[in-house]
Amino acid sequence: MKLFKKLGCSLLLVMTALLFLSGCSTERPSRANGINVVSSVNFYGTTAKAVLGHYGHVTSLIKNSSIDPHDFTPTVRDAERVSQADFVISNGLNYDNWMNSLSQDAPHAKRIKVGQTLLHQPLKSNPHVWYRLNTMPELANYLAKQFSKKDPAHRKFFYRNAHHYDHSLAILKTQINWLKHHRQKSRVDVSEPVFDYELREIGYQINDPSYAKAVEHGTDPSPEAIRSVQNDIKHRRIAFFVENTQASDAIVNNLVKLAHRHHVPVMKITETMPNGMNYRSWMMKQNYRLEMIQAREKESN
Repeated sequence: MKLFKKLGCSLLLVMTALLFLSGCSTERPSRANGINVVSSVNFYGTTAKAVLGHYGHVTSLIKNSSIDPHDFTPTVRDAERVSQADFVISNGLNYDNWMNSLSQDAPHAKRIKVGQTLLHQPLKSNPHVWYRLNTMPELANYLAKQFSKKDPAHRKFFYRNAHHYDHSLAILKTQINWLKHHRQKSRVDVSEPVFDYELREIGYQINDPSYAKAVEHGTDPSPEAIRSVQNDIKHRRIAFFVENTQASDAIVNNLVKLAHRHHVPVMKITETMPNGMNYRSWMMKQNYRLEMIQAREKESN
């Protein structure tokens, strides 16, 4: 870079440098740099990047675990990024509706709503589909197909990357099978229906879903629903209580304290991917927490 700052450099060198810098920019990728993907949340963005590799650019609008996707307010810069996209990936299922209006300004982009486009779920389904074991492998293979239509010359590259990504997530299936085999009690209570897809894959049942449904719909749980969860904890009817640590309130905090007093394990999960992690390490870490809960439960029996 110092060469380009010398007074004696030619106009040709200056123009070359400017072209180089604009080509390497991660802030405003051009279509000439390959496929441009914008995702609503980072765990879909990392999947897209694993398939796309260096033949394009992926931007995730939410990449901070402290941001609630339900309440996210996009910026003008976010709208500009989406307007330049070839592919727009969102969750759908009323989870990130703000992406609907943003993508209206990207008429030529392929819009992928994971819940509807890929999984064909009804609109009112539980939106937390990334906790479903096969969602990310299915997304990776779907993206390989779509990227190949946009860039046929690198079809083999995209499909090979999707295969490698799928293979890297095989350990999650191994963990699920292990957890299913070592499950003791079958009933649990949850603060929100965030972890429900995986719980059901392991074989757990939500003992009283009315509390979690109220929280998910943004309404106050009824006194009866709260008492039901409290009694499940006091009488140790459940294997554990699942707490979404990113959306705790006074009621949830009190339920967690009650669980500790009555020696009911608390399974802590997060709704968005923590900073510095990828999807695989995020899921593995939470599965390991559940493995420890099961191990302690087995020792106490």
